Amino acid sequence: MEGASVLVISQSGASDDLVRSAKGAAARGASVVAITNQPNSAVEVAAHTTVAIGAGPELAVPATKTVVGSIGAGMALLSSLSPTYRERAQASVETLKTATTIHPHSEALKSALLRARNIYVIGRDTGYGAAIETSLKLKECCALHAEAYSSSEVLHGPLELATNPLMVLILDTGLPSTKDSLDQAESRFRGVGCDVHRISPADVGGEGLTPAASAALLLTLMYSVILETALALGLNPDAPTTLSKVTQTT
Repeated sequence: MEGASVLVISQSGASDDLVRSAKGAAARGASVVAITNQPNSAVEVAAHTTVAIGAGPELAVPATKTVVGSIGAGMALLSSLSPTYRERAQASVETLKTATTIHPHSEALKSALLRARNIYVIGRDTGYGAAIETSLKLKECCALHAEAYSSSEVLHGPLELATNPLMVLILDTGLPSTKDSLDQAESRFRGVGCDVHRISPADVGGEGLTPAASAALLLTLMYSVILETALALGLNPDAPTTLSKVTQTT
């Protein structure tokens, strides 16, 4: 792995699989960069360089602020590599400072989630990454069956599930290059009678953001909706019944 760079992203810096990956890559000649929230963690010790998230202790089992913080740290890392990106990222940060974290349709979204039996969360580009995280949080915090799909893939086999009651949440980052794909998915699911909801950073004044910043804002908007949904279901979103903070995997 000489001449290669390895980026390791870990909230706690303690997950054994990531620690071993960082150590193994370094031992084989790679330059290891860590993005982590816990100072002096095992991942940080194994890495050559660390970009600290600096979000403070993540007390709940499901990580939220450190997910958004990881995106911010990644934007900072990209900014150090590209002056052009740095300018766009700085402009996005200024926009985010004034953006609300409560979506204007948050109550409607919560009501839809409370009704839902099955949920598709759909995105494209960085919106797909946000969709994966949103579906995970719906599982973790609300015990709801949610699956994430790219709008480029969901119209194949997964479309058939729309023959059952299905809520569809579309996360639109506002990228012109993804608009047609998201529009097509929205049209198809609406056409077969699904309960379709689509949110975008533009809903809260977040125009002109970088794709990563758009994904971070979409997550921030959905986190508050998921929190309120979990509480309405009588669940403790900070401490899901079956989960622990650091999971040992083999």
